[in-house]
Amino acid sequence: MLAAFDRGQDAEPFTARDEQLLRIFAASAANAVAISRSVEADRLRSAIAASDAERAAGHESCTTRPCKHLPVSASGCRPRCEPTT
Repeated sequence: MLAAFDRGQDAEPFTARDEQLLRIFAASAANAVAISRSVEADRLRSAIAASDAERAAGHESCTTRPCKHLPVSASGCRPRCEPTT
C-alpha cells in the first residue's frame, strides 16, 4: 500500500506530475512483488520436480531386484529398497 499525505498548510498541493510519479512508483513496486512471487513459485516447482525425479530413480532400482518393501500406494510412495536375502 502506498499513501501520500498533503505537504502541510504552507506547501503547494500535489500536482498532476506528482500523482503520475506516485502511480509509476506503485506500478513498479507491484511488478517487483509479482516477479518475486513468480520466481519463488518456479523454484518450488523445480524443487518438487527434482524430488520426484530422485524418488522415481530410487524406485526404478527396486524393480530389477527383489525388495523387502512393498509399495504403499499407486503413487509410488515407499522407502528405499534393501535387497532381500
